[in-house]
Amino acid sequence: MGAEPNEDHRRRELSFRLRTLERALLDIGPQVRWARSARFLWNLIRVSIGGVSAQLRSVDPADVEYEDTVSNIETVTDVLHALLGYVEEGQPERVPQAIVSALEDLVRPIAPKSRVLVCYDWTPSNYGYLEAFREELNAVVRTSVRHDAVDPKSQEAVNVVPDMFAIVFLPAAEQDSVLLHAALAHEIGHGICEVAAIDPPTVMPDGVVGELMEAEDGELLGVLSDFYVRSQAWKRELVADALSVCLLGPAPFMSLYRLAPNAEPSETHPDSNLRFQLMSVCLKKLCFLNEDNVPPDLSWLPDTVTRAVEGSQSAVENWPDQVFRLAHTHLEHNVERIAETAIAFGMEKSCAFGRDGWDADYAQDADAPRHQLVRRILHAVPPDTVERVTDKGMRQDQAARLPAILNAGWAVYADPKRWLQFCQIFEDGPVQHEFESRRKLQNLVLKAIDTVNVKREWGATA
Repeated sequence: MGAEPNEDHRRRELSFRLRTLERALLDIGPQVRWARSARFLWNLIRVSIGGVSAQLRSVDPADVEYEDTVSNIETVTDVLHALLGYVEEGQPERVPQAIVSALEDLVRPIAPKSRVLVCYDWTPSNYGYLEAFREELNAVVRTSVRHDAVDPKSQEAVNVVPDMFAIVFLPAAEQDSVLLHAALAHEIGHGICEVAAIDPPTVMPDGVVGELMEAEDGELLGVLSDFYVRSQAWKRELVADALSVCLLGPAPFMSLYRLAPNAEPSETHPDSNLRFQLMSVCLKKLCFLNEDNVPPDLSWLPDTVTRAVEGSQSAVENWPDQVFRLAHTHLEHNVERIAETAIAFGMEKSCAFGRDGWDADYAQDADAPRHQLVRRILHAVPPDTVERVTDKGMRQDQAARLPAILNAGWAVYADPKRWLQFCQIFEDGPVQHEFESRRKLQNLVLKAIDTVNVKREWGATA
């Protein structure tokens, strides 16, 4: 009996938190109308509040499961508050929703009910991915629909968690850097890895095995455990890199080269050199770096890739951390296997760009989609339309796709000759007015993505 006042206080506090959450949710409701993933999450939170509130009202302190039920409701309430924060940070005025929608469409062959919510990250310029989020969604759903008082229609609406719900982050400092947003494909690659359980097999080099076995008896298990954890973490990053190239071609490589040209290894991420090696293998396998067949709009790419790989090299043998050294050597020995696994998966699921008119047949064609889009940019026209020849020989305009648009932007920005030509359109010197010229290029690319998104929503895209 003495515990009942405390329990009443606990329930009142939870009830107050849920009412406060509901008011905050209703305040931002009008803002999520045009953001599909934010709208889904908003509805999930709304229905979940009703479900857990009904449970809270009906739970009996005398029930054997009372403590577990209330603790579960407290946990779900914490999760709902976190979800509301993600909805707020993914508002249309902060995040370019056209890119979000285009990214969702890219992964739909893998996860038909996919959702991508892109949020602001106020920390330094880092793109990121929220790990294992789908399990949290499932936990919320299970708790929310368990009570009989939940409306059947609401239960139906909340009972289906997307195949992939990826919450990814873009740095606030790079909000307008549309070309750099190709890095989001890497973060979405993590979501794909979770859904598809992609884990490429690797082969241990003899030198790594020998050095591991040289550890003293008392340290062997610890070294092996650290090596396995580090290798798996780094391999996940490399697989996400490979999938990003499958989805968007050279654009994610260029984003990484601009963001982290010479990053050192960490507990969670390999060094830039290892990542550049892996992505260059993917680009070669996907016909972007063939020596005799480089696409004309990407003639600058081979030298750029070489500079990135060579410029990020370091004396791995001198790294003070033994586990870092061994993990790097092990994965460097397996970049071909990792690339092949990711590309085979992309081709099987028809999400790799090679299945989207990006194969070698177009490489030397001056009318290839990307090359047409480059010409549009150099005339200060948004790169949103390509002209194709039908089977009957007729020319037909089609909406450009996200990979072609982003790579056309990079083809202008990364090629010194084209960049100078673009700057001269506005009589801006490439040094004196670099920022203004870059802003105009970003605006053209974003306008194209937005236009294509509108056409797609209204069924006007091919």
